[in-house]
Amino acid sequence: MLQYKMYSPEKLLKEFDLFNIPVDLNKLCEQLGVEKSSKMKFVSHSGEIKVEKNDSVKIWINPLDHANRRRFTLAHELGHLVYDIIPYIETKEGNSEFTDTKETLRRDGRQHPEEYRANDFAARLLMPEKLIIEHGKETLKSLKEEHGSKKVKIDLFITTMANLFKVSEQAMKIRLKNIGVTRS
Repeated sequence: MLQYKMYSPEKLLKEFDLFNIPVDLNKLCEQLGVEKSSKMKFVSHSGEIKVEKNDSVKIWINPLDHANRRRFTLAHELGHLVYDIIPYIETKEGNSEFTDTKETLRRDGRQHPEEYRANDFAARLLMPEKLIIEHGKETLKSLKEEHGSKKVKIDLFITTMANLFKVSEQAMKIRLKNIGVTRS
């Protein structure tokens, strides 16, 4: 389990040799000592992270959500681990658990700062800027060759990139905009 340090998504990926796509979240959880489950439990929310009495950390992800949504939720919960749970374990101050609904996982800014921060962590963990640029160039070249044109429709590019990174098209679209690759 991570202790005493705040980790950026990029630092986690490098430290555990996971800086490739799609990011292996199962391996990351294993490396962090986090137990994850998607057993049928609730259907009212997307995920939750909780510190047990022995300070072990458990993450639950809704098995009914789409696979890409489950990946984003798991990455989001890991954001709570880094920014909210580890400080709680060390100090016993703050929250020892977070429950995330489809509403709290929104990326439109209408949420609590902890939720926005966990969403940003998830986006950076699943779609690191360096890998977006690297694979984006390769994808553009491949799509241009495949379609025999000098330009690629933005929707096709977003869909292709989302499939490569195993994220939703919406998440990819937002990430591309946030790092300045696209304007809309």
